[in-house]
Amino acid sequence: MIKISNEVFPSPEYMKMVILGARNSFCSRDRSDSTKVVKREKFAKGNDILLLGSADMDLLSRLAKGNTAESKYLRMMHVIFDMSAPLYFWKQFDTYKIGTVSNSESTMHSLTKRPLTTEDFSIPYGIADGETWYETIDMLNALIELYNLNKDKQIWGQLISLLPSGYMQMRTIDISYATLKQIYNQRKGHKLGEWAQFINWMMDIPYSGLIFGDDEVYQKHLIGLA
Repeated sequence: MIKISNEVFPSPEYMKMVILGARNSFCSRDRSDSTKVVKREKFAKGNDILLLGSADMDLLSRLAKGNTAESKYLRMMHVIFDMSAPLYFWKQFDTYKIGTVSNSESTMHSLTKRPLTTEDFSIPYGIADGETWYETIDMLNALIELYNLNKDKQIWGQLISLLPSGYMQMRTIDISYATLKQIYNQRKGHKLGEWAQFINWMMDIPYSGLIFGDDEVYQKHLIGLA
């Protein structure tokens, strides 16, 4: 399970510069036709965005379908958001270091602030042995109580070593569209359900067609927004 919120996408002014930069190699800045702004109140997520004109859409789509050199403008496009995910997912997500910046909650500071509940963990739906989870949480809470009483480093070490990988951690992520495209190509069909959730989120963000190589994805996404 993952939870994504507080998305901020390239602003109209930022996106205009990305487009002009992509046109530099073709000496075609004067052909840019993206002028209309889609206001945030018409858009379910994030901030105001620039509606791509047909000429700009054609160019960016063709470049996005090319090699990494041709699609390098995607490295200039960034989205920043908060994401809560289990530790086992973060271990895989940390593979993507290029074009990504992450600021995470401090486990040391957040773990002992309050008793843990099932809401702090990604527990598979319909798990057969639910009692084991409650026993584990009770044990962790007993260690948290002991640690808060005497700040014993050995108790802290036990707490960390016994913390399940399903523990949810929140991070603020800054990631480029080029890296999102790489994630899609490498993680589509992955057996870990969190990757399917992340890719489904990607399909519903502005300019998603540039990630998936499908102009129709972008056009359908903007139905009713123009």
